[in-house]
Amino acid sequence: MQANASTPLTITEIAEAAGCSVRALQIAFQRFRGTTPMRVLQQARLEQARTEILCADQRQSLARIAAEYGFSSPTRFAQTLRRKYGVYPSEMLREGRPTPSGAPAPGHHAANLTMLASFGGARGAGSS
Repeated sequence: MQANASTPLTITEIAEAAGCSVRALQIAFQRFRGTTPMRVLQQARLEQARTEILCADQRQSLARIAAEYGFSSPTRFAQTLRRKYGVYPSEMLREGRPTPSGAPAPGHHAANLTMLASFGGARGAGSS
């Protein structure tokens, strides 16, 4: 899921990739992760969007970043990101600073995505 966070994925496609039914996937996520597969996907997308914002310059479109990672509403994206990291995307972009939760330093985009992808593969479903 981490490696494909920027692609539009459905629960059916995730279940097919996992080799199980949608219901079996939902039950497994609830039992072992305490959440849903789509919630884990949303968190992976949010993390990768945050990484891109921190690596972007101030001319970068936050709406484009939000859309690229599956957030159809820039407002909802901003609210979700603020709730998780305590700062709005515009502040993050403007200040180019790490968030309190330990965001990676700007300029390490490729290395961070590689690390995130391998971390997601090791746990089987990304971080939440």
